[in-house]
Amino acid sequence: MSANDPQLTRLQSLLINERIVEAESLARQLGPPAVGALAGLADHDNADVRIAVLEVAASLQHPEVCRLALRMAFDSDEQVGALAANQLGKCSTAEFRGPLLEALEKNPPPALATVLALQLGRIGTTDDLSALGRLRAEATDPAARHALSVALAKLGDSAARTDLEKQLAAPLAEDRVQALRDIEYVGDVQLVAHFAGVLDDRRDVVPLSMPDLPPVVFARVCDIAVLTMLRLGVKLSYTFDMLTRLEEQHLDEAKRYVEQSARRP
Repeated sequence: MSANDPQLTRLQSLLINERIVEAESLARQLGPPAVGALAGLADHDNADVRIAVLEVAASLQHPEVCRLALRMAFDSDEQVGALAANQLGKCSTAEFRGPLLEALEKNPPPALATVLALQLGRIGTTDDLSALGRLRAEATDPAARHALSVALAKLGDSAARTDLEKQLAAPLAEDRVQALRDIEYVGDVQLVAHFAGVLDDRRDVVPLSMPDLPPVVFARVCDIAVLTMLRLGVKLSYTFDMLTRLEEQHLDEAKRYVEQSARRP
């Protein structure tokens, strides 16, 4: 299908006029050639048209959609850039390791750097550790540096993993909770062996009831730790999918599991 095909021209016309539903339907019918038509409008003067491009692109399953999202993630319009960044989850195969790293090398805004680093951590290999370590050393934004650190931990960097283990003992409850979330991202159940401290932490951190309807019930650091364990694949005699406030016998069972894990070689 050539770039001058009437159907591709019609697709671009629908996008320019922001007729999203019709454009999505036509794009799905056209398949891969539609991505080229979308890319042709990626630099359109009207930000609403660029948003339309991304909305239609999100409905397509094709590798080039990821490349389009990577390109548009650097858009000067904040909304366009954020929408493109949200689509970078499509970059989930090994072929996108290089493009993701190239995008990180361009010194992107902190929010985009965070998305890129975390996605590269998901699909990268140990071959990426050197470049990610250098980028972390150069990073000045705390959020971007943090994302690079947890991406390194996910890819097996021993120093980054040690830092993550230490963060479980941070003085602030919120920092411990962040460490638990990072460990869930890293996805290594062996890190559960370091959960003794957080399972003993009864500090309230996340409200489970409406703040304007007292008394407010909170999930504690220990509750979040158990949820993290379950999401990492730990088998306990109970399960739950969302935050809750656990009974002491539930916490005791989780602590016994951690004690056993810590004793394993």
